[in-house]
Amino acid sequence: MSRVRALVAMSAIGIWGAGLPTSAAAQGDVDVARAEAFVRHLERGEFASADSMVSPAMREAGVTPAMLEQTWAQLTSQGELAALRLESKTASGEFQVVDFAARFGAQPLKVRVVIDTERRVTGFRLLPATPAPYELPAYVDTTAFEEVAVQIGTAPWQLEGTLTLPKGVARAPAVVLVHGSGAHDRDETVGGNRPFRDLAWGLASQGVAVLRYDKRTWVHGARMGPDITVEQEVIEDALAALAVARAQPRVDAARVYVLGHSLGGMLGPEIAARDTALAGLVVLAGTLRPMAELVIEQLAYLGGLDTNAAAEAQAQIAELRVAMERLGRREVPPDSAAMGAPASYYYDLMDRPAADFLARVAMPIFVLQGGRDYQVTRTDYELWQEALAGRANVRFEFYPELSHLFTPGTGMATPQEYMLGTGHVAAEVIADLAEFLKR
Repeated sequence: MSRVRALVAMSAIGIWGAGLPTSAAAQGDVDVARAEAFVRHLERGEFASADSMVSPAMREAGVTPAMLEQTWAQLTSQGELAALRLESKTASGEFQVVDFAARFGAQPLKVRVVIDTERRVTGFRLLPATPAPYELPAYVDTTAFEEVAVQIGTAPWQLEGTLTLPKGVARAPAVVLVHGSGAHDRDETVGGNRPFRDLAWGLASQGVAVLRYDKRTWVHGARMGPDITVEQEVIEDALAALAVARAQPRVDAARVYVLGHSLGGMLGPEIAARDTALAGLVVLAGTLRPMAELVIEQLAYLGGLDTNAAAEAQAQIAELRVAMERLGRREVPPDSAAMGAPASYYYDLMDRPAADFLARVAMPIFVLQGGRDYQVTRTDYELWQEALAGRANVRFEFYPELSHLFTPGTGMATPQEYMLGTGHVAAEVIADLAEFLKR
């Protein structure tokens, strides 16, 4: 696996095992020895032995001894495996999930191996090491709010959530937070970053109620099947969460907003079009462009980070560009894998053009974009401006020094920054959002 593929995998969906949750709620028996044996085969260079342990699903994803060898070479390019310690063992539906705390050279990481009922390896991921304890940003006042547990949706897809309520406010405006791509917890944890907790606690400190919840793929991903669409992954639960927020006695039902980040922002216009009681829509780093176009741009950027393997990176970019262009033309079979998801998933997104739904949304809209964001860029921000030109109830804010997670820094962000960083959503974003939501 080239550095381009590895960076995309580590920053977006892991190595293999599309659709699996990044956390499991239920405890259960896990074949730890089987999982460790797989990693040890890789460590010793026994790639044929490791390959003999993988499931048919891994085979269909293109896993071969050669790919395992390339992947391990990439993982150890910054240092050999220096430590491997069992961190947790959990069960998620029919899958068994083993997490190891590992260190490659000086870099701590979490190694996840997923075992199926036939004791075969059906998922292998690298994740950030367990993040450091959450440190309060200066704009949070923990004495100004309280939190209550809520439930989103119905069986068999019920989700746990948290409603953060400002104290001393009888009927507060409220906002529901909708996640970006991938399996996320209610804090939208990425490495040491917890942007949704920053938003919830920061806004509640200024009098705005916030509802956040665990994403369906985080809780139920292992049993959602290969035919997943964004209707099941995102939209159904977002609409259910808005109904829960509106029903709270300490929330002003006439001032309930939805805030979508990244993929959530891309789907925000459809959510808003389908919930006409909304007071407004907030888009954080959303796009109006097809996903394939964004992926091609991201690959080009990630390839440019690999200065030590430029030729290999460019060849990989060319290969993936052709694949994504074919996907954009719907030439890929729906059940074929494409960047960690079935092609049918992308086709479903294509059939939901955000611009079409945006034309049906008359409510106030607030679009925010970071200048350091390489996943969604200023091009996307300008497309929102063009699509909403002439509208009096629209606000735009561009923050040159903020990333895709709206954390400050210098220079364009990188996957390593997201995976290893511990930033906070910038104070000016919290202030601007509070002003919009409390109008």
